[in-house]
Amino acid sequence: MSYLLISALLKCSDNAPLHTPPEVAALETGPTKRPSRLKPVLAPKPKPAPAPPPQPAETYETYEVTAYTAYEESTGKTPDHPAFGITASGRRVQAGVTAACPPDMPFGTWLDIEGVGKRRCDDRGGAIKGNRIDIYMPSVDAAIEFGRRRLKVRILNERTDR
Repeated sequence: MSYLLISALLKCSDNAPLHTPPEVAALETGPTKRPSRLKPVLAPKPKPAPAPPPQPAETYETYEVTAYTAYEESTGKTPDHPAFGITASGRRVQAGVTAACPPDMPFGTWLDIEGVGKRRCDDRGGAIKGNRIDIYMPSVDAAIEFGRRRLKVRILNERTDR
């Protein structure tokens, strides 16, 4: 066999080391450049947690608080009247819950009244304007005993349904 043929066979043989020409070796080991149209794939950034909803202010305002009943002396209605005990919001009066509030306060608004507790704005009254609130009492005696008081009131939440 000729020397060239043996040399070619050795290069193709699994036992013989392969020699890479220097110009090819420089291409293989040189820095690689990404095509400009391809963008690197990045993991999406996590979204920040939503901010908590604003809390109502811890401020109290002074209101003139009086009491009313569902009877004639407060509402002009007797127990045989079809609307007796029905508030302006359409709810039935409830002791410990119902309050008559000014027209600018939406129905369903909860109030914290000093010394009285929580009441919901379910009713209106002709004399209830500005900083006045009327709380429902089940009897005339209880309403008279409560009388007229200047108390601190805090709005707990304000509803938007009127």
